[in-house]
Amino acid sequence: MPNFLYNGGHTFDKKNHQCIWNRSGNFTYTLLVSAVFICGPFILIGSCLLSMFAKIVASKRVVNRQCNTGNSRARKALRESISTAKTLVGIFCLFLICWTPYAIVIVIDFKDVLSQEVHLFVTLLAHAHSSANFFVYIVCSR
Repeated sequence: MPNFLYNGGHTFDKKNHQCIWNRSGNFTYTLLVSAVFICGPFILIGSCLLSMFAKIVASKRVVNRQCNTGNSRARKALRESISTAKTLVGIFCLFLICWTPYAIVIVIDFKDVLSQEVHLFVTLLAHAHSSANFFVYIVCSR
């Protein structure tokens, strides 16, 4: 999403120590970035997880009926589906934990009053998201 469409531009943000859009130059664009790039994935991933949860619950009912007849393959498939769902929920929660503070700070600090430390911390936390995903895979694969 080109920021020149919103009378913005790239500038060196002294609080974030990086070149980004001028977050205090156009509040509408800052809200749009927060909504599209942060809230959009929350909603998309959350709705996919809810859909997956509904399918797992339905599958569990079928498996429970089949398990009464001694079908161990169905039980194993259900366990694998639940394990996958736990991993995806973990990744979603990590995304939420890492990116929500950044989204909140860029929106509430439009007048640029929060400290440099706050900005650096939330930026570091957001950027650490991709590096921390493997922890979720390790924990959920046990």
